[in-house]
Amino acid sequence: MQPIEDRLAIEDLLHAYARAMDFGEIDAVAALFASDGRVRDIQGRLWDSAAGGPRAFAARWLDPPGAKRGQHWIQRMRTDVISADCCRLLSYWSSTRWTAASPAPQMTALGLYTDTVVRQDGRWLIQEKIIDRWETAG
Repeated sequence: MQPIEDRLAIEDLLHAYARAMDFGEIDAVAALFASDGRVRDIQGRLWDSAAGGPRAFAARWLDPPGAKRGQHWIQRMRTDVISADCCRLLSYWSSTRWTAASPAPQMTALGLYTDTVVRQDGRWLIQEKIIDRWETAG
């Protein structure tokens, strides 16, 4: 079992990612990833170092930067401890938007995050984020 300090730091990391995406903060998103960090986005594109990594991913999805995108809700469902400095997380996520033209918030997407997080220099960072849609059978 993970120490509570690690669990809370990892939870803070996931929430910092959601907040940075919601507020269109490219630099803040990139700062949450390890130096070898990578993202597979919801369309299946891999954003590794050859594709510009997490910064390029954020720039692609947060265009224009700084604009509010909506609100993410994240619920961690499973944590697999790989080592004292590495975990794999499964989390449900949803995204909701409320625009001036809509009378109520609209849920725009549901999905599953698979995150591999690592501790580097005493700080938890995302090494890999896989973003999947929540699709049901038939």
